[in-house]
Amino acid sequence: MWNAIVDGAMPRFWPPRPNRFWNAALEPWRYWYLRRYYKIAEVAIDRPHEFGRQFAPGDGVLLAPNHSHDSDPHVMMQVGRRLGRQLHFMAAWQIFRPHWGLDGWILQRMGAFSVDREGCDRRALKQATEILTTGRSLVVFPEGEVYRLNDRLTPLLDGVAFMALSAQRELTKTSPGRRVWIVPTAAFTPALVSLAALMLTMEIWLAAQRWLSSVGRVALLPGLVLQRLTTREPKLDDTRVALRAVAGVLAADRAQASTT
Repeated sequence: MWNAIVDGAMPRFWPPRPNRFWNAALEPWRYWYLRRYYKIAEVAIDRPHEFGRQFAPGDGVLLAPNHSHDSDPHVMMQVGRRLGRQLHFMAAWQIFRPHWGLDGWILQRMGAFSVDREGCDRRALKQATEILTTGRSLVVFPEGEVYRLNDRLTPLLDGVAFMALSAQRELTKTSPGRRVWIVPTAAFTPALVSLAALMLTMEIWLAAQRWLSSVGRVALLPGLVLQRLTTREPKLDDTRVALRAVAGVLAADRAQASTT
């Protein structure tokens, strides 16, 4: 995960600079990072062989995944590798700055470019339009933030539709017949492993409490280790965002129920 730096600096634009050599060179590191930091050993794709059949050569593809976890961009990079496509990513400009710009340099080589989400970033919109009108693929998370709701969408921002319509308008002028496709993408993490680890930990903890012996305390260690390997403690900001998202969903449900 790249942590954003907010220190009063003014936004600047980082264009994408995808490079096959650096993609190949950074692939082992990215795979290790996905496994070591996010505990993700495999990314499964539903019918990947059917993905490109519906797009004509020269069509732009805008992938719009949900954003339930910090690992989503890394997962989508793995999806692009499995599909044999260079995916471009629109990301907040703040995450390009850590480690004296090294994070930004790596992100650019992976196909990412920056956007100022607090204002109307014309450079980012122009870059997105250029990608979609030249037959390439762009990934944008329409929820805008990480909401940690694994199987439910929060209200989508209108930026994705605006970018797709702008690109389609340009294609209609220059290349009639070509299209821009918006592809809704569901990214989710099965909770079975984490749930099993939690249940195992609870059972061993109860047993250790009953035994009240050194054997019981030692027996507690495997469950704690398994829980540590399969879960990650959320940060305070992550918890606040999740609570706001849940509150928004509950308010929407209550409003809908009152109208019906």
